[in-house]
Amino acid sequence: LWEIQALLKARPVAGDPELGRQFLDAAQELLRKAYQPEQVTASISRLRAADRRRSSDPNRPADIKYGAGGIRDLEFMTQGLQLIHAGRHPDLLNGNTLEALDLLARAGVMPSAAAVTLQGEYTFLRRIEHCLQLFDDRQVHALPADTEAQAALARRVMGSHTSHQAFRQRLADVMHHVRRAYEEFLRAPLGSLTTNG
Repeated sequence: LWEIQALLKARPVAGDPELGRQFLDAAQELLRKAYQPEQVTASISRLRAADRRRSSDPNRPADIKYGAGGIRDLEFMTQGLQLIHAGRHPDLLNGNTLEALDLLARAGVMPSAAAVTLQGEYTFLRRIEHCLQLFDDRQVHALPADTEAQAALARRVMGSHTSHQAFRQRLADVMHHVRRAYEEFLRAPLGSLTTNG
């Protein structure tokens, strides 16, 4: 199922454009299948548990991509909801997380206010990721351990007058909310399934 989930992001980037279009058409058929919420949430839970084990070392700084409440929680929650609901709402299939959140709200899968909040939080987490990677000139997702480097990152992300403490608090709030939303929205389909038979 995780391979089908990955197809949400598939785009032809080289070669025969017609062959790429045919591939995406075939992928759409797979993505529009009626996947059981239990299957989707179990698959995503296994993937996220493996990510969190990798990033849960208490001696390492916070991981904004793979840690609980990070970028992957938000992306996987969004993709999971797309897979669960695309059978009835095929227009949900969109590889852009921000646009997909908007489509989920329009389809009534999540409240509009929740989608707007999550879009802001996703943008915030991605901004941190981009600043980290520009600063280190490599793929990095963990906050720097050094207080001075954290303060520099805080200023890049939130403005020149931001302290690293204010930045850390905002990040903690965002990651806590994202994790709570992940748990709520991926469990909701299971609850509605058992309630309605």
